[in-house]
Amino acid sequence: LALPILAWFATRKRVVVLLLLCAGIAATFSVIGPLTGNMDLAADPFRTLATYMASSFSVGMVTAHLKAKWPSWPVLRHPGWIALAGLVLAVLLLKHTGINHLESPLLAPIFVLIVYGNDFGGLLTSRPITYLGTISYSVYLLHGIVLFAASKLASQWVNFTAISPMAYWSFVCGEGVLVILVASLSYYALERPFIGKRRSP
Repeated sequence: LALPILAWFATRKRVVVLLLLCAGIAATFSVIGPLTGNMDLAADPFRTLATYMASSFSVGMVTAHLKAKWPSWPVLRHPGWIALAGLVLAVLLLKHTGINHLESPLLAPIFVLIVYGNDFGGLLTSRPITYLGTISYSVYLLHGIVLFAASKLASQWVNFTAISPMAYWSFVCGEGVLVILVASLSYYALERPFIGKRRSP
């Protein structure tokens, strides 16, 4: 929902203003923290931003530069790379605690393979996955809102700390279906009518 506001900063001069604004906010926290005795408040904005940028945005940035420098890398389309993807996913599933900010770097090889056209044995070109790709922008924007609202509403009747894993994951699957339905409605009602339209001269 902040994207329309952030779009105003999408020029070289304005982005400097945005960076200065962010730096000012972070500096304010660093001053308020010692004054209030809350040193975590002083340290968190800098540490959180730096860690997030390093572990998340850098993966996309590096991949974009690789794709720009080497537009085609046929060897990465070989089905043999599926084993690497499976190994990475196994590590993430088995070592689900203690990884934290390393999740994005660990997923980077899979991301690179997808960018270079590896469809993982046709999985990524199947109709269900293709449809998810079509509505992915709406999913990206709305999933957090839908998940929060559904969980908040359900918490009035369900104690999530006491239910069984099977019941919990059943609820999560239901939330996933709800996200897809809301995103589909958003795509067909809001996105699709504007796709292909051009600005008038």
